[in-house]
Amino acid sequence: MCSAEVVIRPIAALPRHALRARRGRSTLALTLVLLCGRGGWARATATQDIARSPAERKLLATLAQDRLIQTREQAEALLRNDPRSFVGLYALSHVFREEEGNLPRALHHLQRAALVLTTRLQRAPADELLRRWDRRLLLEQETLLGEMDRRHEQLAVLEHYAQRYGPAADQRRVWPLMKLHRYEEATRLARAAASANDLDTRISGYNGLLSVEFERERPQQCFGTALEGLRRTGDQSCILHLNAAEAAFAVFRFDEVERLANASLQAPLHDCPASAHTHLANLYLLQGDFVRAIAAVQEARAQTVPRRLRQQFEMNFTAWLTRLFFALGRFEPAFALAERVLEAPDRVGMLSYSAELMETIYTLDDYAALQGRIEELREQRSAREGLGDRLPRGVEIVRLRLLAWAAGGRRRGCWPSMACCAGCCDPTSSRCRPGICRCWGRSRGTPSSAP
Repeated sequence: MCSAEVVIRPIAALPRHALRARRGRSTLALTLVLLCGRGGWARATATQDIARSPAERKLLATLAQDRLIQTREQAEALLRNDPRSFVGLYALSHVFREEEGNLPRALHHLQRAALVLTTRLQRAPADELLRRWDRRLLLEQETLLGEMDRRHEQLAVLEHYAQRYGPAADQRRVWPLMKLHRYEEATRLARAAASANDLDTRISGYNGLLSVEFERERPQQCFGTALEGLRRTGDQSCILHLNAAEAAFAVFRFDEVERLANASLQAPLHDCPASAHTHLANLYLLQGDFVRAIAAVQEARAQTVPRRLRQQFEMNFTAWLTRLFFALGRFEPAFALAERVLEAPDRVGMLSYSAELMETIYTLDDYAALQGRIEELREQRSAREGLGDRLPRGVEIVRLRLLAWAAGGRRRGCWPSMACCAGCCDPTSSRCRPGICRCWGRSRGTPSSAP
């Protein structure tokens, strides 16, 4: 993908509510989203009286009001007195996920809450309130595992749900099956969802179909599926437009990239996790239109991203700023930002590609910026006459060359996973990363074909 998920002449910023998907929809493409509005989910759960004490009822009321800082304080106080409080464990899990974006701790507390609930169910297996909460917790675990890219466990939770309560929505299985390269199974389920009467299910199905085609490196089929999905859903979905724009890169339809990316920003259904400005930034960068590329990156970084999604998309926006600095010859800030991105890459739970591919792309970004910075310092040193000016730059060059030597080993270690990254050096590919192809060719011992 061109970035997983970038601007035109400043276009109207995506509304905040556009960053929240509607309850129950799974969307995928270069990006997948299973978003639940923060307050809406809390209020829905709080309306059911699972509480067993006044303190638990007070905690549920605070959670229902979406006051998450106070929710954490009350939950921690409750758990100090009662470590097995179901309401306390569930509320703390919700805070870790929605307010702090700490998915491992959120999953840990959610699983502890599920164990407490299972114990209650064993005593009262016919209690419908407990069964509703059990279904809800299983689906929340499935969503969290998906955001953490733990696909085998995600499928295991869905299977456990099916054994207890019957199959969950089949479109929930499409994404983990695709990430595990079980494309035939994912395609079968996605086709069934794409033929559904329900609009949300149909959008999810088409999004799954085009994502599978994208990951199978079948660009024509991917783009055709994307356009068919837009027609069959009345051009209403932001995520379908967003992913259709990405598919358009791979089939040389650069005019369609801009049209579809702009359409995603104006789509009636706000089901995107992030805006299309990164696609537009990639397009303008490839076209050499740096003014519009700068505007696109600025617009992308100005979007409000919910806390729980920042670890999914934050560094992707920073990576595009890195590439823009690199294209403009600003190698010092490009290298500083590339190092930051490489040290803390995004999760890939909502992206169609793998963590290995993301690491490879960020490693190449970092290496390209590093080489550019070394050349920049060599030019500066050659223009200085005094030892006081030349010596500091010489020392910095030596330091950076040592870093380059270390980065070279890391870069070569990425090549086993690079079969799926051939598009990185293809300017028509949505995976294209301008500026990194020279080090691809150098590492492989072949001439660079970078533009």
